[in-house]
Amino acid sequence: MDMTHGILPTTTVHPEMTLGEALQACVDHSVPGLPVIDSDGTITQRFSIRYAFNHTCIPSDLIKGAHLLGHDLDHLEMSDQSALETLQRPIKDLLETCPPPIRSTTQILTALALMEELESSYLFVVDEGHYQGVITHLSLSKSILEQLKK
Repeated sequence: MDMTHGILPTTTVHPEMTLGEALQACVDHSVPGLPVIDSDGTITQRFSIRYAFNHTCIPSDLIKGAHLLGHDLDHLEMSDQSALETLQRPIKDLLETCPPPIRSTTQILTALALMEELESSYLFVVDEGHYQGVITHLSLSKSILEQLKK
């Protein structure tokens, strides 16, 4: 099956953007992460909402015992001031190594297998050095359903 209909065109981010700007870009494009580019337009790293939250909002002890916490921990709530300060941080310290991109001609099954192997819910698509967008489990699901309706 062809995955081109599952590619979500998105913007890219750069290391000096704030966390708030990068989160807004992800929200605007409905993706869990975006490629980080250098001054030459080359993808060097990735910004991931999950990684950013894990390193700015969630104490590591809470993650280890999350299943024991329950739903009423109001004393652990992040204050508005703390949230605003966190959103003003540049993302340069919140970036991950970027998995190798795939091409738009990659078959859906291969893309899904790569996401599982890399333990990622998305991959970047690059053709001949040009960024095309992001594929996600959801975008590929939509693409499969659309192709089967034909």
